[in-house]
Amino acid sequence: MLALKGLPYGYFTPTYKLLSEVFDEVRQTLLPLVTVGNKSDKVIKLRTGGSIDFWTLDDKNAGRSRKYAEVAVDEAGQVKGLGEIWEKSILPTLTDFNGGTACFAGTPHGMNFFHAVYQMGL
Repeated sequence: MLALKGLPYGYFTPTYKLLSEVFDEVRQTLLPLVTVGNKSDKVIKLRTGGSIDFWTLDDKNAGRSRKYAEVAVDEAGQVKGLGEIWEKSILPTLTDFNGGTACFAGTPHGMNFFHAVYQMGL
């Protein structure tokens, strides 16, 4: 995770429940490095200068106007309209860091965008 090296990181998930669970786990794991761990703002800031922003993908504009060196889309197979959200909202957040990096995780649910991403990875 590049946030440990002082860079901004975006975590995207389909539901607030999943976001909440992961937020608590990440904050607890990184506790010695955490300077701000505000669950209502969905952000963790680290002593390294890095930060982790948490987003739910029920909003198609999640992450817009932000700048990330790295993003993760968790349970990507469950996100309706992921292709459009990726192209219009998430992918542009990586441009300021020479393309940044992205990780998609989850279980495919049919022949959707996540399935296409999986096929590209093969």
